[in-house]
Amino acid sequence: MKSFSLGLVVGIIISSVTFYFFDDVIHHSHEPVSTKDKALIDAVIAQNSIKSEVQEAKEEAAIDESINSLFNRATSLMGNRANENEVVSLLEEALSKDPKSEKILTNLSNYLLSIERAEEAKNLLISCVELYPSNELCNGNLTNVFFNTPEAQSYFDLCLKNTPRNALCKYNLAGFQFMKHDYKNSYETFKELESHLDADEGGIQFAKEDIYLNLGLNARELGKKKEARNYFDKACSLGQERSCTELESTK
Repeated sequence: MKSFSLGLVVGIIISSVTFYFFDDVIHHSHEPVSTKDKALIDAVIAQNSIKSEVQEAKEEAAIDESINSLFNRATSLMGNRANENEVVSLLEEALSKDPKSEKILTNLSNYLLSIERAEEAKNLLISCVELYPSNELCNGNLTNVFFNTPEAQSYFDLCLKNTPRNALCKYNLAGFQFMKHDYKNSYETFKELESHLDADEGGIQFAKEDIYLNLGLNARELGKKKEARNYFDKACSLGQERSCTELESTK
C-alpha cells in the first residue's frame, strides 16, 4: 500500500444618588431640571462611568495575569509526556477564563494533537478558525483532523482561502493528493514547498528529507525514475531511512 511520509512538523450607577423627602406628602413635579442640576447629574454619571471603566480594566488585567500564569505553568510541563493530563487541565482552566483567547485555543488544540487526542482538539480548532481566520496553525491543524474524512477537501479549500501561503496546509494537501493517486498535483504541491524550504512559512518548517522523499515517491509514480532516485539519494544522505530503501528499489 502506497503511503506518503508525514513530517514533524488566546451602566450608569444610580445607587449613590439619594432622594430626600421633607414633606409627609410626595409632590410629583414636572418642572424642568435646571442647568445647574443637570450639570451636577452629568458629573455624577461621568464619575461613576470612570469608576466602572477602571474597575473593568482591573478585572481584565487580573484575568490576563491568571491566564498567563496558567499558560506558563502548562508550558513548563510540556516536555514530559507524563504531565499531559495536568497540562491539558491547566490550559482548559485558562480557556474557561477567556473562551475566545487565540493563544489558548491555538496552544491547547495543538498540544492535544501532539499527544494524539485529535477528537478533543476538533471543536477547539473549529472555534479558533471561526474566530481567527488568519491563524495559520489552527487552519493547518484543522486539515490534519479531517485528513481521512469525506470533508477533507472542503477543509483544504477553507485553509487555502483563509491562509493562502500556509505551508502546513499545503504539506497536508500534497499528502492527501498522493493518497488519492493524484500524483501530478501532489508532485507540484511538494515542489512548491521545496522552493520554500529555507523560509519560515507562518512559523512552520519542514525537514528537507521529508520533502525530498515525497518528491521522489511522486516522481517515481509519474515515471520519472532518474529524478526519483535523485530525490531519494538527497533524503537518504540526510538520514531519511525509508529513502535509502526506496533508492535501492528504484532501478
